[in-house]
Amino acid sequence: MDNPHPVHIDGRAGRGKTYCLYPLIGALRKEGHIVLITASSAFAAKNYPGGRTEHFTYGVPVDEQNPYLESAVRPNSDRAQLLLAAKCHVIDEIGSLHYKAFDCADRLMRTLTKSNNVWGGRMLITLGDFRQTAPVVRNGGRHAICGASIRTQPVFEQFEILRLHAPLRQSSDPEFA
Repeated sequence: MDNPHPVHIDGRAGRGKTYCLYPLIGALRKEGHIVLITASSAFAAKNYPGGRTEHFTYGVPVDEQNPYLESAVRPNSDRAQLLLAAKCHVIDEIGSLHYKAFDCADRLMRTLTKSNNVWGGRMLITLGDFRQTAPVVRNGGRHAICGASIRTQPVFEQFEILRLHAPLRQSSDPEFA
């Protein structure tokens, strides 16, 4: 796929966001492609084989006080080569990822690919429910917390949004669903 646009899979808990991603990951890996799966937290990343935090994978510093984050990944490093070799990049629980962390990784990908497209024009799939956990903003009020979400940033307008409505996890118990 040449110059794909980013995709966000949205849905409440139990709607099958992670479940619908597994066949895509499997198909790409079966064809020998690299799929990098990250999440905003290690807890979420462990749901995937080879999953890592977004901070670790893209060299994003954990420094919430700094207004501008700079990736630790250098252009000629092995990590940079891995990021470039990946066919697909996935970020789970994007709703709790601070926009500065996303922006840092996005700028890295744009630099590595020499492209001004989101994520350097590479396939990017994000998942999450913005109604659940929000980004952490120390001493931040509602306005600061909303501003820290990628959902309120202009870059999110470039995402195709896929919404999952039907409950999947509780589908065997319609009364509970």
